[in-house]
Amino acid sequence: MFGVVQQRSVPSWWSRLSSANPLFSDPLWLELFGDSRGEADTWWFSAGRGDNAEVALRGTVVDADTRKSMNPYRWLFDRTGYHDRHPFAADGAPDRSAWFPALLCSYPGLDTYPVGAGNDPEPVRLLLDGLTGWAAERGIATVVVGFVHPEHEGFAAGATAAGYAAVPVATRANLPLAGRTADEVFGSYSAQQRNNLRRLRARLAARGVRVVELPDPSAELDTLVELRCAHARQHGKEPDADEERSWLGPLLDRLGDRVTVFGAIVGDQLRGFSLFVDDGRWWNAFVVARRDPDEDRDVYFELMYHTPTEYAAARGMPELSFGYGTGEAKRRRGCTLVPVPAWFRGADPAVARWLADTAAAAG
Repeated sequence: MFGVVQQRSVPSWWSRLSSANPLFSDPLWLELFGDSRGEADTWWFSAGRGDNAEVALRGTVVDADTRKSMNPYRWLFDRTGYHDRHPFAADGAPDRSAWFPALLCSYPGLDTYPVGAGNDPEPVRLLLDGLTGWAAERGIATVVVGFVHPEHEGFAAGATAAGYAAVPVATRANLPLAGRTADEVFGSYSAQQRNNLRRLRARLAARGVRVVELPDPSAELDTLVELRCAHARQHGKEPDADEERSWLGPLLDRLGDRVTVFGAIVGDQLRGFSLFVDDGRWWNAFVVARRDPDEDRDVYFELMYHTPTEYAAARGMPELSFGYGTGEAKRRRGCTLVPVPAWFRGADPAVARWLADTAAAAG
């Protein structure tokens, strides 16, 4: 059976399927962040070999002008923050109009995995076959499921059987700890990188910078929002304090037991912060912001990498995820870089050929 429901809220049956999955598919996470990407409509797809759903995905239909984080065409052909490779050559690919509208199945945070029996190839094939037929009935040109971590081998088998092509769209950077102490991690750095770390920390000490875990991040919400707005300006964006507060406040209030916030303090002023989320597999670097890009350059690296590594190792965390992009900086700090694909199926014959050829070339 294949089922579809369209609604903003998480269906009641979703919790049963998602209970064993990482945080990004958790109903609470979806309630907090489902609206943050400007999704017009949310569709919930399920499939099973009997009358009950065994596996499910959520998705939304997007057009060519959709923002970069939700635009699968731009994942392929634009320079993005998700990878360090050059974009694929758009002049050798079908025109943008052939790719849209597109059904994008993904979670806020970009990672995607079917909930339930998402590593069982047969239910996955049933689900993706259903998506293909549903999209064809509505004139949807492309179905995309991404980013899907390569460890989901059962999903890959089911997606291949359903005629989907895996195209690399991102590079994941994870730091394996596996029982190592922070000193052991730092000791594995190159001699130059160890010297860089010592000099960076000496500069922070000279400025009187203290980096600590904030005991009550909610009490600092106004300042955290201020820093997020400064971060937006540094990246050429117009900040929206209300929007920042709308997700950051509920995140701290409702998921506080899964959130760790580090702050860099000079005197009584917070110069920057980083926010890590325990998603059930690893600590995930979700947010980092600093007050001034030049004055607080060292603050950024300490908040993003060094202090979280010390805390995670001390707490016995198996792995830290530093997300996508800027891979060389992360590689120098001991991260393992792994290509992450999205799975595409195109209705247009030219798109289908391009996807098949590109997936084959990517190995």
